[in-house]
Amino acid sequence: MRMQQNKENKIMIRTNSLFAAFIRRGFIMLISGLFILTIGTRPARAQAFAYVTNVNGQDVSVINTVTNTVVDTIIVGSNPVDVAITPDGAFAYVVNNSSGTVSVIATTSNTVIATVGVGSFPRELAITPDGAFAYVGNNGSGTVSVIATATNSVVATVGVGASALGVAITPDGNFAYVANGGSNTVSVIDIATNTVVATIGGVQSPEGIAITIGPVGITDERAIPTAYALSQNFPNPFNPKTIIKYDISEFSFVTLKIYDVLGNEITTLVNKEISAGSYEVEFNATTLPSSIYFYQLQAGSFVETKKMVLMK
Repeated sequence: MRMQQNKENKIMIRTNSLFAAFIRRGFIMLISGLFILTIGTRPARAQAFAYVTNVNGQDVSVINTVTNTVVDTIIVGSNPVDVAITPDGAFAYVVNNSSGTVSVIATTSNTVIATVGVGSFPRELAITPDGAFAYVGNNGSGTVSVIATATNSVVATVGVGASALGVAITPDGNFAYVANGGSNTVSVIDIATNTVVATIGGVQSPEGIAITIGPVGITDERAIPTAYALSQNFPNPFNPKTIIKYDISEFSFVTLKIYDVLGNEITTLVNKEISAGSYEVEFNATTLPSSIYFYQLQAGSFVETKKMVLMK
C-alpha cells in the first residue's frame, strides 16, 4: 500500500511540475508578445496634409499624411511649379509658371479663393515667418513680386538679377534672398523697404536656395521680455488642443480672447493683471467645429491678432 501511495505521489509531483512548466511557458510567451507589440507600435501621426503641384497639368494633389492617400485634387493655373503654406496652415500659395499667376487655396475647404497676377514665368516663392507677405521670383522678368496675404494683391515689384528663381527668407523675417540664374548672382532684399541692399556674386547658375536658422544658443528663460509679443500657436493646425505663448514686458492688465471668422467671441483665456514675463496657455477646442479661428492679445496699448486652424 505504501508503494502504491509513493507511486501516486510521484505521479502527482510530475503532473504539478508539468503544469507549472506549462504556466511558466505560457506566461513567458505572453510577456514576449506584449514586448514585441510594444516595441513594434509607433505613436499615431497627427493628421496633416501635403500639397503637391503637378507641373505638367493644372492641378494640385492633396495627400493625407496619416493614410498616405490622395484625398483631393484642386484645379489651379497652368503648369504649377511651386507651393508654400502660410505659417498658420490656413492657406496654400501655388506658383503657376505658364499663366504668370499665384493661386491661393484655403486649406480648410481646398478651394481657390484668389488668383494673383505676378511677373513673367514665376518659379518659386517664400512666405515671411509672420505670414504677412509672399515673395515670388519671376524667371521671365527678373523681378520679385511681393504679395500681401491679407488682401492677396501685389504691393511691390522688386527688380533683381536676370532669371529670378529660388527665394528664401531669413528666420527673423528681415531679408529675402533671391537666386538669379541668368546673372549668376544672389540678390538680398530688405523686407522693410522692399529694396535690394546687396548683390552677391561668386555663384554659378543659382536656382534653389535655403537659409539656416542660425546658431543655437542657451537663453535665460527667466529674463524679462523687452517687448510685448504674441507667438504663433503650436501645433497649428491643431486638434483639439494647442498652446499659445506670449511675452509681457511690464506689469499690465492682459486679455487673451478667441474669435471665430465672423468676429464673434468664443472664449476668454486670460483676463487679469500679470507681471512682466513669458507665459503660455492651452486652448481646448473639443466642442468647436473645424474652421479658422483668431486669437487676440491685448496688454495696455499693445494689441495683436493671429490666425489658427482647427482641423478635426
